[in-house]
Amino acid sequence: MNLRSKILLPPIIAMALVWAAIHFYWKPAETDAAKEAFVRQNNRLLAVGQSDVVHHLLERDLAAAFSAMETLQALYHDEWFNLSLYDENGRRLFPLFDETRQNRPSEEKLISLRHPLEIAGTQLGRVEVDIAWTREQQRINDSVRELDLMLLIIVVLLLSVSFIAQYRLLLRPFARIKAAARALAAQDHDPANTRYLDNIPNDEVGELMHSFNEMAHRISEKTTRLRSVIDAAVDGIIVVDSEGRVREFSPAAESIFGHTKSAVLNQNVAMLMPESMRGAHQSSFAAYNANRRPERIMGKTRELTGLRRGGATFPIDLAVSEAVVDGEVHYIGIIRDISERKHAEEQLRRSQEGLLAQAQKMTGLGSWELDLDNNTLLWSEEVYRILDVAIDSGNIALTDFYAKVHPDDLARVRAARRRLLESHVPFSITYRVQPGNGLQKHVSERAEVVFGEKGEPLKAVGAVQDISHQMREAQRLEQALQVAEAATRSKSDFLATMSHEIRTPMNAIIGLTSLLLREQLRGKQREYVEKVHTSANGLLHIINDILDVSKIESGNLEIERREFTLNEVIQQLDTVIGIAAREKGVIFAVDIAPELPHRYVGDGLRLQQILINLCSNAVKFTDSGGRVELAASVLGRVDQQIRLRFIVRDSGIGISREQAERLFQPFSQGDSSTTRRYGGTGLGLTITKKLVELMGGIISFTSNPGQGTTFVVELPLQTIAGAIETVGTSDPQASPLPDLAGAHLLLAEDHEVNRLLAVDLLEAHGIRVTTADNGQQALDLLQAQPFDGVLMDCMMPIMDGYETTRRIRQQPRFAKLPVIAMTANAMPEDRQRSLASGMNDHIAKPIDEMELLRKLNKWVKVAEPRRASDAPAAVQAADDSADVALTAFPLPGIDTEKGLAVARGKTAFYRRMLKMFASSKRDFESLFRAAQQDTDPVCAARAAHSLKGVSANIGAAGLANAAQYLREACETAPADIDLRLADVLAELDTVIAGIDRLDEHQQPDDSVSRHSA
Repeated sequence: MNLRSKILLPPIIAMALVWAAIHFYWKPAETDAAKEAFVRQNNRLLAVGQSDVVHHLLERDLAAAFSAMETLQALYHDEWFNLSLYDENGRRLFPLFDETRQNRPSEEKLISLRHPLEIAGTQLGRVEVDIAWTREQQRINDSVRELDLMLLIIVVLLLSVSFIAQYRLLLRPFARIKAAARALAAQDHDPANTRYLDNIPNDEVGELMHSFNEMAHRISEKTTRLRSVIDAAVDGIIVVDSEGRVREFSPAAESIFGHTKSAVLNQNVAMLMPESMRGAHQSSFAAYNANRRPERIMGKTRELTGLRRGGATFPIDLAVSEAVVDGEVHYIGIIRDISERKHAEEQLRRSQEGLLAQAQKMTGLGSWELDLDNNTLLWSEEVYRILDVAIDSGNIALTDFYAKVHPDDLARVRAARRRLLESHVPFSITYRVQPGNGLQKHVSERAEVVFGEKGEPLKAVGAVQDISHQMREAQRLEQALQVAEAATRSKSDFLATMSHEIRTPMNAIIGLTSLLLREQLRGKQREYVEKVHTSANGLLHIINDILDVSKIESGNLEIERREFTLNEVIQQLDTVIGIAAREKGVIFAVDIAPELPHRYVGDGLRLQQILINLCSNAVKFTDSGGRVELAASVLGRVDQQIRLRFIVRDSGIGISREQAERLFQPFSQGDSSTTRRYGGTGLGLTITKKLVELMGGIISFTSNPGQGTTFVVELPLQTIAGAIETVGTSDPQASPLPDLAGAHLLLAEDHEVNRLLAVDLLEAHGIRVTTADNGQQALDLLQAQPFDGVLMDCMMPIMDGYETTRRIRQQPRFAKLPVIAMTANAMPEDRQRSLASGMNDHIAKPIDEMELLRKLNKWVKVAEPRRASDAPAAVQAADDSADVALTAFPLPGIDTEKGLAVARGKTAFYRRMLKMFASSKRDFESLFRAAQQDTDPVCAARAAHSLKGVSANIGAAGLANAAQYLREACETAPADIDLRLADVLAELDTVIAGIDRLDEHQQPDDSVSRHSA
């Protein structure tokens, strides 16, 4: 229904409703009213005429009654029909016969009346008549026809006026809007030709026209922008509907394909493809439309072949996106002509192939490819050359390749390829090939499988390189390395020999000059001897520095991890540096923070060496009256890990910026004048820096010429678990002695000096001791008699302490017997090994009396305790105080203060220990050499271990350290054994020489000492 009909429909419906109201409401109502009035009027006429009839009936004059009825009928002859008179019994009296008039109206135009005849309440009969009311009906119908005509006239006038008004006010403006909208919606609409509405009325239609103009303007602007983008696009843009018809064809697409837009629009896009591709395109396009999955094509670029207007094909890049317009799917294709790129790529590919072939030829590197679908094998030219196969040999198979592989390598090569092809395992192997020209080549090959997008294996690819030249060079390098290693061994042998040959006479010179200085010498004699003694010590220090530098350069310098106390390090430092400072008139101060822990795990000797180097340098370069300070503090701590800071500050000559740049270089000092004035080799700081770095720390310094120097060393260390004592609270004399009198202990110790020391120490506290030389003897003694506990050396002949303890624990009755390791193995892993074998605790040598007693008191429960006064008289006897104090006679290589501390200050007992040590260790070299030939691989290490323990007990720390290095060489570095043994023998010769001269300084009244010895 058009707008005109919609506008005219309401008044027509209104007029129809009015007509329906007239005919179906007013006309029936008017008819009913007229009928009622007509009935009332005729009833009155009957009433007027009934008086004569009633009178005649009362008189029984029927003829007169008939005459009166005829009179009435004649009077209303045209309107009354079937006038009848009935008596009271319902018998018709008049007429005698039925009326047969021809002009009788139809029944619907007649009204039947029945009028009763009665007088004084007595019914005499009734009168019935059919009255025609046609005139009344005609009058009503005439009125209705007049209304219908009037209504029709009104409707015609109203519709005419309405149509004219609608056309002028609505239909004509809407027609203009419709025409403009159709022009705007046209597919080839040019925004420049947009039709805008004019003559706009000032009403609602005018507002609609204004809105249309605004909409048309915006659409034109957007269309213009979109068209500008499409026209300016370098790539072609084609829009295709769901049926494959082209809906948009940009200028760039016209340029690419050679077709005009008008020639392509509404055509199937397949016209732009080669004939051979159209069928596949139509099928895939229809399949995609039937089951749309945008993710399969959206955002992806693919290479296709396009068809130009002249029939030429060319490569294109196509990217497709999808859009829904008015409920219809459209596909937007972005097309780029890649002919030039393909041409460039082809040229590049050819160039790369040429370069690759040249590179493969230059490097001896070839490549191959095996198609896993058809088993086709392709070789590059270099593979043909490597295997000496003619390039024009035809198809190549794996059997051709296997024929070239050396028979000894063939099985390995086949296995690698089988794993590659069956399990897709990449390989990289080296093998030999025999090209057939009498030569043999070494080749290196790598291969792997290439997979498709879905994970399916596509092909195997590999690279083969002729490494014959590299193998020959490697052999030459191996030979050179062997020569270099031989030279290194020669250097090590030379250093070991030099160490032994120089240290031995140097130790003799130092020892003899030290003894000579105790004699009564005249002025010049003492001066000469002192200079010899000082020079010998300096030379020995230089030799030690040179050996340390050599170890650092070769990577053989090892940092130990063992227990040590900071007190010992600081005390030794104070002794060495304090003497030098006092001789030079320099104040030397030590400030140790009280919160520093007492016991650590690390290389205490190297820490001591670092601090001595820094402090000795500070004293060396500080003039008399100056000051050198050493401070130690805690930087941070996490659990058992601690970081310490050591600061060495002096007021000496300082260091310039130029000198600082080469400060840590070997054999370097500030300048030549410094060397001439202060001496030195320039190795100390180099060694110090390397030691700090090897220990995981850092070293730095600040200095200004003439204002002194400050060195800062930060070192990470590990504290001993459970050791809560600090440097300021570690006085062993303050600890109460446990009461162990009456305890009976079994001491398993293979070295005589260590047994003597332990027995004396234990018996001094009322402890009975039974000794065993090895683990088997200890087991036998345990079976024979009861003991309160066992002190177990770990390194013993026949059966070591670990195995002995395991066998003890295998017997249920010894399950709770305390077994304590007493060994020179002091590393944390040594503690763990002891506990793992079943021991209860661990004590490191040299023995600390208070620690030993604390451990015994912790584990040993005395079965038969007794008072200390009940101890043997020998234990309670006074010490031979008349003996000469050994501290008055320094022994080379021995710290007699430490040794006496271990011997609990008993001079005669300590002298006996020294004599026993010299007697048992004088032929150590021959014993060690014999141990090296023993079938037991740990025999030599056990000998070194035993020497270390007893040396520590007598105070020979240098010899103990050298023995520890020798033991480690036996276990982990056999090539260093001779060097380490030379160090041990040098230290041992010095110690024994000093002990041998001990009797020369004994007083005449040392009978007690001689008796004890």
